[in-house]
Amino acid sequence: EEEEEDELVGMDRKLDYSQLSRKLRDAKAGDAQKRFARLFEEELSKVTAELDALAPNLRATEHLTEVQGRVDEANKAFEAARERADGASKAFAEIRAQRQQKFMACFQAVADSIDAVYKQLTRSKVYPMGGTAYLSLESQEEPFLGGVKFNAMPPTKRFRDMDQLSGGERSVAALALLFAVQNFNPAPFFVLDEVDAALDNLNVGKVAAYLQTRADELQT
Repeated sequence: EEEEEDELVGMDRKLDYSQLSRKLRDAKAGDAQKRFARLFEEELSKVTAELDALAPNLRATEHLTEVQGRVDEANKAFEAARERADGASKAFAEIRAQRQQKFMACFQAVADSIDAVYKQLTRSKVYPMGGTAYLSLESQEEPFLGGVKFNAMPPTKRFRDMDQLSGGERSVAALALLFAVQNFNPAPFFVLDEVDAALDNLNVGKVAAYLQTRADELQT
């Protein structure tokens, strides 16, 4: 094809219109200028929109710094809270160990002496060996998760639950437990109020005889 080329010469510059379409080259100068201006504006608007979409956020660095600062503060607060939690956990574990140690020391001492105390309160000429009493834990590994079982067998009686004993038998067993605890951690004095209410004369005499043997140690 034969290409047509128009050249505009002026002020020592040349403009090459050969890349324009024939329609534009053949158009009148005014119409071509308007159409070219419209096409240019459309293209410029399109390119401007694309550039705006690709434009970087000039405050992104500043925003990132602010966010990083808040993250650092949160991390410091978290570390401080974790240190406090670790300290509280260690303190709790120490107190728990001390609590169990003291409880087991008391329990073992009372358990070791309660049978002897109960025998002293229940022995007689007819039954010089007296009865039998003992303590046991429902949970050996975690004593605070269970209770303490107290069993007492008066002379001539077979093993039975405490609530199946008579009122007098339960009173003697309770006194044996009280005196066994007193052996471990003596109180300056204690008051016995109507402890003989459920006791017969024989058991009242036994309790009085026991108190007389402990008179130098107890203030009742």
